[in-house]
Amino acid sequence: MLLLANVTITTKIIGYRLLLCFVPKVTSVMHMNFSHVSYNYKAFIPSTLYVSGRYGKKIFPVVSPNLDLDFYLKNWENLQKMSELRGTKLPDLTDTLIQIVSLKKQLQELLRRKENISQKLQELSKTNHITSEEKENWKVEGRKVREEIKHVTEKMWDYEDDAIPVLLSIPNNIHPDTPLQDDDIIGNFCSNNQDNCIQNLKACRSHLQVLPNDIQFSNVSPCSYYLTRNAALLELALIYFFSHHLADAGLTEISCPDIVKSVIVEGCGNSFMSSISLISEQKGAMSILTGGASFESLIAYFTRSIVEKTSLPLTFFSVGRCYQSLNPQQLTIPGLFSVPQRTEIHFIIACEESNEKENFGKLVTLLQQCYSLINLPFRIKKLASKNLGAAESLRIEFEVWAPALNDYALCATIIRNGEYISKRLMMRHCSKGNPNGFLHLIHGTVVSIPTLIAAIIENCQTSDCSFVVPKVLQSYMLS
Repeated sequence: MLLLANVTITTKIIGYRLLLCFVPKVTSVMHMNFSHVSYNYKAFIPSTLYVSGRYGKKIFPVVSPNLDLDFYLKNWENLQKMSELRGTKLPDLTDTLIQIVSLKKQLQELLRRKENISQKLQELSKTNHITSEEKENWKVEGRKVREEIKHVTEKMWDYEDDAIPVLLSIPNNIHPDTPLQDDDIIGNFCSNNQDNCIQNLKACRSHLQVLPNDIQFSNVSPCSYYLTRNAALLELALIYFFSHHLADAGLTEISCPDIVKSVIVEGCGNSFMSSISLISEQKGAMSILTGGASFESLIAYFTRSIVEKTSLPLTFFSVGRCYQSLNPQQLTIPGLFSVPQRTEIHFIIACEESNEKENFGKLVTLLQQCYSLINLPFRIKKLASKNLGAAESLRIEFEVWAPALNDYALCATIIRNGEYISKRLMMRHCSKGNPNGFLHLIHGTVVSIPTLIAAIIENCQTSDCSFVVPKVLQSYMLS
């Protein structure tokens, strides 16, 4: 598939999934080239998550984030220290925030004066006890107040346009369990298999050498690939295996869109300007290609939602493609370990704050059991604060051993976001219809299918240039 700025969109039903199909006005190409995609798009605002009234006619504001300016003023020093732990530095915005708070108070007072003048004119007009001169004086006063409102509003927008994008770039709180200096290895599992592989195979071959005909790369892009025969069957087996265990644990599979609005991407703490994207024709808003098995596509269902507390926790997972921008460093890693277009299984849990720790622990235990059943060498790692994403409070990674790389490869993640994203995208829970708090989110990648395929082939390879499918997956293999 070739990404173009000028496309038409159609939908097709395939099985039980609704797929978005992009039909370019030229001959289509089977693979997507991530190496260079550009569009004639002029960003007239620094954010699509926050849209001031100045740009109201140019872009449609999907959601207004919850920004407590008094909180930022009281905690600015702590926020700066937290950002420094992540390797970033915030500018001092205290004076700007003070000006915004002051202008908001002035605006509220002016709006009250405007309302009082309007009510006074209505009352006097009803009693007919007003002269034309008095009526004109009240109208002049009303025009003065409206001019002041316009002046104060534009001045406030000037300050907000400088401050709000910075506030939105402030990262999430660092969870107490997050290491502050270096990543923490929680544990190594199935390590005997790793030792046996090294002892029995003096020269471990890469997965591309073991199955040279089953893993094909396209000349469209060095990272565009497709699977055939045993590799394709292994992909299906892994999808069935993990989906089965997630469903048994109470998670519900849903089908997600491949494309989301830029406000969703920004609400999740990412930069929409650096994403691979398609242009939307709706008032300047961009639409971002993320894939149906991405956090952004899952979170789109919850944006601007109010969930009854009795329905919590909400637990979902999605199987599909995940699209990422190509990092030039990935080209140095061979084969399936570095592809930016990948089949993944992503999950999300929305719950109350009191249940966040419990649900997080359940997912860690579930993934540990799944990877232990596959019986590959793997380890669980807790990332240090400097390695966290902007929206992440705590991050656990599952890495599988890749013999040919002589290193571990990232295969799964479990991330705590707290209420950071919920406040940005207005996702709340309620009791009997009354909103009383923001949802706490846990999400992550259950499995990166290409990475695990490569790891299985390399760890389970035989001396005759083949490989043995792990016993637990054999019942999921189609004949």
